[in-house]
Amino acid sequence: MKRDMVNQIIQEKTFLLEHPELFFKLFDGLFPFFLYTRDLEGPLVSVSQKVSDVLGHDPEDFLQRWPDYIANHPVNETFKQRIQLKPGSAHKAINYKTIFSNKQHEPVWLEMFESPQLQNGKPAKIIGIALDLTKRSILENQLRLGEKRFREMSQTSPIGIFQTDTDNLIAYVNPAWEVITGRTISESLGEVWWECIHPGDQEDVIRKWGRGNDKGQEIDTECRVIRPNGTMIWVKIRSQILFDDTGKITIATVENIDQQVADREKQKQLIHELLQLKEKLEVATRTDPLTGLPNRRDLNDKLAHEKARFERTQRPFTLLIVDIDKFKSINDQYGHDAGDYILVQVGELLRNSCRRMDHICRWGGEEFFFLLPETNLENGYVFAEKLRTKLASTKFDYKGQPVSVTASFGLSCVDDASRDLESFIKEADDCLYDAKNAGRNRTVARKRKPGPQ
Repeated sequence: MKRDMVNQIIQEKTFLLEHPELFFKLFDGLFPFFLYTRDLEGPLVSVSQKVSDVLGHDPEDFLQRWPDYIANHPVNETFKQRIQLKPGSAHKAINYKTIFSNKQHEPVWLEMFESPQLQNGKPAKIIGIALDLTKRSILENQLRLGEKRFREMSQTSPIGIFQTDTDNLIAYVNPAWEVITGRTISESLGEVWWECIHPGDQEDVIRKWGRGNDKGQEIDTECRVIRPNGTMIWVKIRSQILFDDTGKITIATVENIDQQVADREKQKQLIHELLQLKEKLEVATRTDPLTGLPNRRDLNDKLAHEKARFERTQRPFTLLIVDIDKFKSINDQYGHDAGDYILVQVGELLRNSCRRMDHICRWGGEEFFFLLPETNLENGYVFAEKLRTKLASTKFDYKGQPVSVTASFGLSCVDDASRDLESFIKEADDCLYDAKNAGRNRTVARKRKPGPQ
């Protein structure tokens, strides 16, 4: 042994001999304890006052009645054997555990450290210290029980459980891990745990795992697992970071959520289909089923919007109602199918004649309605006349028969913020009525006289 080490040991022993109260004060802060001695011909010779702190018994009572306080437990056999040592047989220090009952008849776990005190190379007496390890023993038992329960639950759990070391290598997997990943215990132990993750998901999973480990946070992520047979399933991975004597370990679960993901995808598809259906229904409620033009409901919303814009900007807009002349005669001469055909064709001609900013709808029966934004009455009249002329010069071919169509037009210009829309629509309808009475195939736009200044 080196001289420096010998000197250090001598210094430590000298300090303890000179200041035993400091040593025991420090020791007592860690574990409750009491001291005792016994000779080689009897059990106990003396016991310190601290036995009352540990067991609650009076020292003198304990010296006389200690056999009554020994609990009926197998660990006490060592203690019983030790007190029956033959003289000269205790040459070495020893430690062992025993159990005494305290004054409240509760078990107290003690760890006994005994060492012979030698004289002329032979044991003269035995000195000992008894440490109260009851709390630690309870915690150890709870820990062992918890580990046992964990193992039992882990073995029967339908969720995969795996443990990794500081190098992210698998140190433990349960049977469910084998079922979910398709990898046996022998194939998994010692391998990097994310080897089973789909290559398309590995980078994201590794990044989350590393960030969670660095910050001491749990992760909760979904990804795909590739089994050795090539099949793929969706899983949810959750991790929890723990610390033990070996350092940081990570316990994680892997749950098969393949059906959940499939159900979610079906739900998303169903929602998408419902939204599409809703959109189609919305379009249907705003569309004339025969001509495919917007219907009156759709145009009413646009009229309200345009009226609000006029009130802000004072830029007028024009309303135009078109009614096919003598439509009943077409039905009577060619049949109702011909009438529907003419409605579709006229609607198509009118739509193709609109500006991009204009709106047209089928107003009802054989009537069509135009909304001409930012258009005064004069420009609206010019537009209507072009339409009327174009329609009158067009021959529609119905089953090889040419069909001529004319229409009457009535206009009104929204240029007065004090009036409501209904009055302007009625005005356009009145002009249409005048066009019909004047012989049809004409445009009427009545100019209003300005009010008093």
